[in-house]
This record gives sequence, C-alpha cells and structure tokens, in this order.
Amino acid sequence: MKVTSACILLAVLLCSAVVAAEVYASTCQKCKSIGASFCGSGTLRTKGFLCQGQTAIRSCDDCRAHQGRCVSSDCYL
Repeated sequence: MKVTSACILLAVLLCSAVVAAEVYASTCQKCKSIGASFCGSGTLRTKGFLCQGQTAIRSCDDCRAHQGRCVSSDCYL
C-alpha cells in the first residue's frame, strides 16, 4: 500500500471516529435527560436509539413529546 493511500485511509478512519463520538455524545445527553443512568445503556437500531433504564418516558405520548418514535411501546430517540 502506498503511503498516500495509507494516509487517506487513516484520515477516513479518524473522521469516522470523530463523527461516531459526536453522535454518541449527543445521544448520551438525550438518554441522561430522560433519566437513563448510564450512557452506554442504549442500543442503536434503524428506528433510533433506545435508552435502557430511563425514567421520564411512560407512554408513547411522552415519547413523542421528547421528539422520539414509539414502536410497540418502546421509545426510540
């Protein structure tokens, strides 16, 4: 592999890591705002991010009030 190709690959990986960290940080903040105890207590699905252990959302109406999507009584942010 050429040095240029390796540098481009490294730059892409670093940018991807930065974007992933930003998405995680904003999602972590959303989870904590609804009472989740841990940042890592969610799962990313195609529907959104499901915060485990949250205490603020009790219904689909609560979910929609937090700009979430309700699917089978689960709230995805």
